[in-house]
Amino acid sequence: MKVIVQTKISTKDNRELIVNLASEIVEARGLKNSYKNEGIPYKPNEWDDSFWTIDAGNDWKIKFHDEHSFEVIHRYQINDKTRTEYSAVNEGVKGLANLLAYKLNGKVIIE
Repeated sequence: MKVIVQTKISTKDNRELIVNLASEIVEARGLKNSYKNEGIPYKPNEWDDSFWTIDAGNDWKIKFHDEHSFEVIHRYQINDKTRTEYSAVNEGVKGLANLLAYKLNGKVIIE
């Protein structure tokens, strides 16, 4: 399952804004003292700004595809389309994507 957010704003020019917003959403409902985690969000590869880690646990990621879309990823999401069981992680990924799409005046596409 891929959860992609398409937006009208330029993701190339606003990547840091988007990952900071996503990080604040994820960390606010996660770690109690997350504000002490300096360096979150971060780029695992400094030279590549298309892939970001947005939480201290290294579970949530944002991957930018083109100038107007990005993907929300969680380490434990189920990507196998043949599996039909309920996944709380997948619902969390969809929820974060929907909130970001709302904030950025975009829409969510699930592939």
